[in-house]
Parts: sequence; structure tokens; C-alpha cells
Amino acid sequence: MPPPTRPEDKAKASAAAAAASWAEVATEVDAVEALLHALRGQYEQFFLGMEKRPPTWAHDQFKKRLAALKTVPARNSALSFRIESLQASAKTYERLWARTLQEMEDGVYRRDLKRARRRRKTSTPEAPVAAPPGQQPATGKKGAQPTAPSPPSEAVVHIAGTAPPDPLAESRLRSVYRAYVEAKRRCNEDTARLSFDAVAASLKKQVPELLQRHNARDVEYRVFVKDGKAILRAVPKI
Repeated sequence: MPPPTRPEDKAKASAAAAAASWAEVATEVDAVEALLHALRGQYEQFFLGMEKRPPTWAHDQFKKRLAALKTVPARNSALSFRIESLQASAKTYERLWARTLQEMEDGVYRRDLKRARRRRKTSTPEAPVAAPPGQQPATGKKGAQPTAPSPPSEAVVHIAGTAPPDPLAESRLRSVYRAYVEAKRRCNEDTARLSFDAVAASLKKQVPELLQRHNARDVEYRVFVKDGKAILRAVPKI
């Protein structure tokens, strides 16, 4: 097919190419956000003593992909805002990780053992997300404790006297969904039928019941790997 010769044809071809390019950038931003969410969980496991080494390799890979996003031209305001927000979040967490690693190296870092014991004694039921059709839901023995912590949910600042944070806000659900999909892919699980709508519908059904049952105001979404399978759970914050 010959290249367009008329000015309007060239303009249409250029617009179509730009749209395809921005779609690829948006996909990459989603992937890097999911990597940050997973990286937070890996550092959390290391700080809790459940991993012997910090996730240095995963952190380096994340920084390379984040650095590549910095070269994207600032022509799409929505994507530029997402990239800037992602960079700011990454800097915040990297400062926290660096400080904690330094405290561990200096021998002044102490894990909150009392809180861990209290959580074991007063552990609350966790609601597993229903598996998509054709897959078996992950279940555990009654009273069993999860073997590994998950990436913490998105940080939420709650000011006294204001309404509590919305655990079912679409931004939180999409962030958790991306981390869940990324964890499943790392475990070589099929994600073809794992849609955002299915996961969101399951959470929207389970979370209100958890909040009412435990008189809680918010939940923590946990994504972790157990027995080679990725698991997503909602835990009420009491």
C-alpha cells in the first residue's frame, strides 16, 4: 500500500501512530506500577525475616523500567501525571527501604515482636478472592496462619473527623488487581480469564461483609504466594 500523499491522509496516519504509541506507554506504566507493588511486598518479607536477602535484582529491574519512562515526551497530560506520581511513590519507598536497611546494618533495627504475637493471638478471618471459572480457589486449613506477608495496601492518610477511606475505590482495586495478575504471572498461572471486573465484583461482595462482621472501617489487601500459587486476601483493619 503506497504511503498517503494528501495532507489530510498524512495527518490521519500520524494521529493513528501517536495513539498506538501512547497505548503502549500506558501499558508499560501499568506494568511498572504492578512491579512497584510487588517490590514492596518483597521488601516487607525481607524486613520481617521471611527472606534471607533483599530483592536487589528485582529492585534493579524496576529502576531500569522506571528510568525508561522518564524519557517519554510530556505530550499526554494524563500519562505524564501518572508517571510523575509513580516516580514520587518510588522515591518515597526507596528512602524508607534505604533507611531500614541502614538500621539493620547498624544493628539498631528491631522488629515489632509484640505486635506480631498479638496478631497471632487475635488473628481475624481473611476473605480469599473467588477463583475465576475453571480454577480451584486457594484454601487453607482452619485456623492456619498465612505463611508469608503480602504487599501492603496503598498508603491512605485518614484525618480525624473525616470520612474513612473507601476500601472499594476503583484506584485501590485496580492497583490490587495489577499486583495480583503480576504475582500469578510470576507463578506461571493462567491469567487469561482473570478480569478486573471479576476480581472487583468478588471484593465488592466480600469486603462489606467483613467490615460489618468485624466492625472495621477499612481493609488491607494482601497479595502473596503460597504453595506456588498467588493468593489475594482482604483483611479487616480493626
